[in-house]
Amino acid sequence: MPAATVAPPGKTKAPVSGSLNSWNEGRSALIQFLEDLKTLLGALVNERLPDETRPLFNVVLPAARTKIDLVVEVLKKIEQGDENHKKLGEAELTGDALLLKIAEFYDSCSARPPVEVLSSGDIILGSLISVFPILEPVKEYKEVVEQRLKNGGDRRVIESLNLTGREQWWHPEK
Repeated sequence: MPAATVAPPGKTKAPVSGSLNSWNEGRSALIQFLEDLKTLLGALVNERLPDETRPLFNVVLPAARTKIDLVVEVLKKIEQGDENHKKLGEAELTGDALLLKIAEFYDSCSARPPVEVLSSGDIILGSLISVFPILEPVKEYKEVVEQRLKNGGDRRVIESLNLTGREQWWHPEK
């Protein structure tokens, strides 16, 4: 794994094969991912979206957070070998397959712009949806935030620099 790999919760070094073979560690990694996704969405909505669109995003955000919280509560109760644990295994959300997905997501957190971090979350979120369909609206909300960031999310940062209008000297028609 690259040196930039973030250690999973409770670990002090980059993960290696077999380091999430314990279901308790795998569960903790999934819960941490969901909690971090919830935090990321809230921060991006409140810090990066344009003022005029933020209120509607904030109206919908609590429903997404609630759905994440519901899945977190279910994850906390899953025992190794029960039906949901088997479904998570079928979705490649246990062991080394989960380790790979988690490592790649957290690598993106330190190396990529926020839109790409959100996009990389699709890998885990998509797998979770196959087990917990209640997360589908969360993915859709995440995608709407992602789309808004791609299309004007940082507009106020650019506008605050007051750069527009300076091009007039090389555009004679203005």
